Amino acid sequence: MRPAFPDAEAPCGGAGRCGRCRVLVEGDETSSFSPQALLSALDEEETRLLGPENVKAGWRLSCRARFVRPGAVCIRRQEWKFFVPNLAGNVEPSSAGETGLCAAVDIGTTTIACAAADLAGGEIVARDAETNRQRSFGPDVVSRIESAIRDPDAEGRMQTIVRRQVREMLDRLRSRIADAPFRRIHICGNTTMLHIWEGADLAGLSRMPFRPAFLDSRETTLDADGGEPYAARLLPGISAFVGADIAAGILACDLRIALGRPELLVDIGTNGEIVLASGGRLLATATAAGPAFEGAMVSCGLPAVDGAVHRVAWENGGFSFSVLGGRPPAGFCGSGLLDLLASLRRAGLLEENGGLTSAAEINGNRAFTLPSNPPLRLTQADVRQLQLAKGAIAAGIRILCRYAGIGLAEVGRVHLAGAFGSSLSAESALAVGLLPAEWAGRIVPAGNTALTGTLMTAVNPDALEICARTAAQVLVVDLHRETDFQDAFVDSMRFPAL
Repeated sequence: MRPAFPDAEAPCGGAGRCGRCRVLVEGDETSSFSPQALLSALDEEETRLLGPENVKAGWRLSCRARFVRPGAVCIRRQEWKFFVPNLAGNVEPSSAGETGLCAAVDIGTTTIACAAADLAGGEIVARDAETNRQRSFGPDVVSRIESAIRDPDAEGRMQTIVRRQVREMLDRLRSRIADAPFRRIHICGNTTMLHIWEGADLAGLSRMPFRPAFLDSRETTLDADGGEPYAARLLPGISAFVGADIAAGILACDLRIALGRPELLVDIGTNGEIVLASGGRLLATATAAGPAFEGAMVSCGLPAVDGAVHRVAWENGGFSFSVLGGRPPAGFCGSGLLDLLASLRRAGLLEENGGLTSAAEINGNRAFTLPSNPPLRLTQADVRQLQLAKGAIAAGIRILCRYAGIGLAEVGRVHLAGAFGSSLSAESALAVGLLPAEWAGRIVPAGNTALTGTLMTAVNPDALEICARTAAQVLVVDLHRETDFQDAFVDSMRFPAL
């Protein structure tokens, strides 16, 4: 039996020792069983970690709870404060003994996340995240670049939108903490997002050889409607499609000192970026994964919001699933889609080539219907979109390792980051071939490494210099120039044999 809710924060790596992956399990109106009847009984260690009051209230540890029969439950995660990692485990958050607040912002193509921290201790005191309001200009960086080239006013409108949104988010953070200014604000994002932020020329990102207008760290401002502007700093980028968010991620995962077995950072979002630390070198590449695992381009897809099915399992001859937020299921977020593909393979309903079997015809398309209320359908066209996304990432991983001259089995640790990457089930990722089978037991959910690394630079100014030096040392591998990428991509679209 697999864990029922394996995506909650777990600093002990799912070993069931820290008690941090608590989820509140509630009943679902579509299930004929109580939530406790669907799940395994609490053992002595889980009871000790939760405490009698939490057990009575319905809390479980996501790493220990297992489904024992098909059904549906709703869960709520427990929020935890966490500390920004130190650079090498022994560096004070602020060498100058500063006090006050700082903030970090990660401008993602799909989601904007921000956090505020106490400079004295490095503790995160507030967080926020919203869907990037630029999405009306397209779901990915390519479509937004094309919008800006088609319409001379489009980039200016996107710039206004994102600056206003970030300012509102930071104002909201301040209102929740204290009426005090941020001493430092650092911002990261992919190269396109930071170009739009600065109103820089996007022409160089629209065609080969893809020359960005800037990659350096630079001062910027956040204008306010009737208020004082905030001063801020952009983190340094690496290349046209490996941005400052990845530079921050390298810092957060300490890949710069990975001198032992090779390690990878795999950041899976609307774009898929991969960084390999091997033999004292850092190599990086980017793949056009598309927004399928962010809930777009899939008929039943949703972001990770209330009502999204985020876990699916095939056990005891039936499908069980979990829904975020205690609402009726409205669609699947990325982790749920990945689980669904893996479950369909285990159930014998999805072939190696991606064809759905034993499925009903709906409007001329073959589709699988999840036994939920209301019913949710995954069509054959949806499966193809997900195959394209997972094939691009899997092929990028293989080409990068091949370029470095190492085998997949030589990789010692894999840091999974990004809104989708950090929440997916490693078991499902292996089952569908998103990640190689050789990496079983070596995958570590890393959270939003872009935001964490950016906050590290805001808390400790020395980290910004390290981030800039590291970014300049990264060798970028252009997959379009690799002659075997297309073959690897086609092969990676297939699902592994059971």
